Amino acid sequence: MAINKQVFASLAAFTLALGLAGCSSSPAEEPEKTDKPVASSAPSEKPEETEKAEEPEETAPATEGDTAAPGTTVAVGEEAIVSWEPSRMSTVSAHVAHALAAHTDHIFGVMGNGNAYFLDALERSGSVTFTAVRHEMGGVVAADAYYRAGGGLAVATATYGAGFTNTLTALAEAAQARIPLVLVVGDEPTSGPRPWDVDQIALAAAVGARTYTVGRTDAAATTIIAIEHALNFRVPVVLALPYDVSAIEAGEVPALPELRRPAPITIQGDVMHAHVTAAAAALTAAKKPYLLAGVGAWLADAGEALGELAAATGALTSSTALGRGIFPEQRFDLGVTGGFGAEGAMDLIREADVAVVFGAGLNQFTMRF
Repeated sequence: MAINKQVFASLAAFTLALGLAGCSSSPAEEPEKTDKPVASSAPSEKPEETEKAEEPEETAPATEGDTAAPGTTVAVGEEAIVSWEPSRMSTVSAHVAHALAAHTDHIFGVMGNGNAYFLDALERSGSVTFTAVRHEMGGVVAADAYYRAGGGLAVATATYGAGFTNTLTALAEAAQARIPLVLVVGDEPTSGPRPWDVDQIALAAAVGARTYTVGRTDAAATTIIAIEHALNFRVPVVLALPYDVSAIEAGEVPALPELRRPAPITIQGDVMHAHVTAAAAALTAAKKPYLLAGVGAWLADAGEALGELAAATGALTSSTALGRGIFPEQRFDLGVTGGFGAEGAMDLIREADVAVVFGAGLNQFTMRF
């Protein structure tokens, strides 16, 4: 197999460092002069010559394009590496890791007995970065933040029992904020709960997260279904790995299907046209129009269209905390609405005669003005 460039460079640098370490930058100290005779450490008689050890055959340094059969030794400078052939991903955990790796490049969490095989398979895949955190809740929070910052699908992992229960506060927040997140956790064995197990499905459901449990024959397919559910409904889901299933051989990884995503909603039918026409007429006739946008507008990438609408109607604008900055023109933007808004800005919102809301929920926070 071809030598990895990064490995080659690292070994070359390591060899150079060893060479430099053997060179002293300061002159050697001379022995202290003394009048006393110094006993010689050399033997009085010359020892008999011994046979020289057979020198190993020289091996030509490997170059970047060299290949070697699995199990053979390849010399690189003064070091040697053993080439290896990665084993096929054949366990249930490997199937899950393979399916997730196709849709994310980062995962956060804490390793434990319940997810050790999964993380090992994920590490062997080489395409996903795992960031270890100190607490399971921190893993879910980090994944949540990763999605909000534009990193893509949020993925976190924890072990079973207390490891899972530590994630619940962050999991509840992700559910309330509608964050598409996959939490991969260990779970009780299929034979039934042990003394330290808890009803993880019930606990996840209590905070608004559905659980998908993988089996020995459907691990990859179940993982894809869980990802689809998280992305299509914008909610967190739990992907459970039963303790006695995670390391079972499951055969070669099957071809992964494309994710099924719903088509964007378009204006179709007389009823939809009637609603849009009524909203346009109300904004046209309004004396003090007002536009409110939330995170849904961000997800729809509607900033430019909303900016054009605000300019055409002369409306004041504001957003929810998660939709902040969606309107491109800041001169007539009142900032965040509701409890986080400035008192003077909220007074102006109260004077509006027509308000149109885009991608935001109307609740005690957004309507606190």
